[in-house]
Amino acid sequence: MSEAAAAITYSLNSSVNPFDGEILESYSYHSEDEIESLLIKASAAQVKWRFSPISERIDCLNRLADVLDAKQDEYARLMTLEMGKPIVQSRIEINKCAKTARFFAAYGPEALKARTPKFEAASIASPSHVRVEPLGLVLAIMPWNFPFWQVLRAAIPNLLLGNGLILKHASNVWGSALAIEAACLEAGFPAYLFTTLRISAPTALKLLEDSRIAAATLTGSEAAGKAIAEAAGRNLKKVVLELGGSDPFIVLSDIKGEDLAKAAKDAVEARCINNGQSCLAAKRFILEKPIAEEFIKHMTTEFERYANAQGDPLLDSTLLGPLAKSDFVRQANEQLEASIADNSETSLTLFSRDGDDSNEESRFGPLGFVQHAAKGSPARLEEFFFPVATVLIAEDENDVINLANETQFGLGSALYTKDIDRAKRLVPQIAAGSVALNSIMHSAAHLPFGGIKSSGFGRELAEEGLLEFANLKSVINMETW
Repeated sequence: MSEAAAAITYSLNSSVNPFDGEILESYSYHSEDEIESLLIKASAAQVKWRFSPISERIDCLNRLADVLDAKQDEYARLMTLEMGKPIVQSRIEINKCAKTARFFAAYGPEALKARTPKFEAASIASPSHVRVEPLGLVLAIMPWNFPFWQVLRAAIPNLLLGNGLILKHASNVWGSALAIEAACLEAGFPAYLFTTLRISAPTALKLLEDSRIAAATLTGSEAAGKAIAEAAGRNLKKVVLELGGSDPFIVLSDIKGEDLAKAAKDAVEARCINNGQSCLAAKRFILEKPIAEEFIKHMTTEFERYANAQGDPLLDSTLLGPLAKSDFVRQANEQLEASIADNSETSLTLFSRDGDDSNEESRFGPLGFVQHAAKGSPARLEEFFFPVATVLIAEDENDVINLANETQFGLGSALYTKDIDRAKRLVPQIAAGSVALNSIMHSAAHLPFGGIKSSGFGRELAEEGLLEFANLKSVINMETW
């Protein structure tokens, strides 16, 4: 056992299987002395790592991909047990992490090379170049819903760049956090370069006051983003925030026949992915009026299919598992009740395997859709982190855009149309960090990922994400180099 692994003790803070309530493991918070010891070691590891040859970093990333591939089933089962996502989706998550590690190992180094400024020819200055250098230790505050992916999409580019990572993971997926740390060690990364701290949210905020923490990245709620941004601002630390979303899934009237059936199937899949617990999930279905009725029929069929494939997330046949915590079911029902209160026109259609509506005692979240939600209601303005969609009917293109942009969020979106001219006209008007055309919204290693408005700022992945926590150092007057 490595020195890093030996430092782990267990006694407090239980991780609970959301499907059956079984306690999986118990963990203790790190003490102040343990935190200080780990920070000292992590800082020393990063200082050494920043001067390591790029070939060593590439090798470590490729070996990390090998470890993820070799232990895909083990890691997938761990995620499913800890937070309840269907096992098939867990395997896909691990596979995506491995592919991303290989992607950055292959294409990332080019972005890290020193470069001649693009405007050099227009300058009268002496020859110069720009170096790309790491900032130091990055504090990563991560949620439970994609326990491996959200950590590794932040870690992989930063480790290649030469930064180190301090992980504060959600306490219900600490097993996944420790597994990622062990995978990094097995891949050959220096001990403590990737370090998991078992700490509370207030302790994580306080870490931003530590001079050894150079920057922070958060995936989480709007409230958490504001707290991190405030703390980072006080301490002049760079921060990237990937926050909530209430993504519009737009279907225009030229989508018909089999294409409309496919759009409805995609819509329900996009709403139910990860048991409905995804910032990037489609949440508001915006339909042009001529196709709305037929789309809703197809959508109803798809929701029924998901209801009948709801169950034990460890089974390959399961499409929908439980919400990650029992409190989330209560919160979901409260949001739905607030959405239909005092509005007789609002209708709520729910689906379940046995035909009964979801209730607070169920470990599964409500499944279905809301229609005719009043303007300003939670169904139209808040993020639903459970598999219920809001259906909105648009009269024309202007109405489509107004409905798409009416929330404070701006993470992702989807637009279904065969009319290229309409797509070119509407895409620039959708207030979001990404627009998927005729497909489900997803993140990808080669594309910058992030949002606008209350969905956060900064980018992950691609060259833009790789350089978020870099010092772009100008070397001036190279005639004397």
